[in-house]
Amino acid sequence: MQVLTYLMMDGRAEEAIEFYKKTLGATVTMLMRFKESPDQSMCAPGSENKVMHAYVNIGETGVMLSDGRNTGSPASAAVVAQYVARWPLTGVFCEAYASDSNGIAGT
Repeated sequence: MQVLTYLMMDGRAEEAIEFYKKTLGATVTMLMRFKESPDQSMCAPGSENKVMHAYVNIGETGVMLSDGRNTGSPASAAVVAQYVARWPLTGVFCEAYASDSNGIAGT
């Protein structure tokens, strides 16, 4: 099983990335801003330079980040853990999600 962490930073993703780079030696593998989205309907006014999706490596661990909806409400920031498991005999993949702010217990 592989566990992937997705941090929803509510407008502070770039700040978090810089902190992880400075303190933990993180490296940015991928960073896409909302203005680079092929679907511009996803880009709210004023969010053009916010982080739509980023992937950073901290040691051997990959972490994904996004500014999410960028509502300016720290209470809406979330940590989403995603795990991907492969059933050994069937090769079928199963995904589940958990979040501390959206009330999603799992799927």
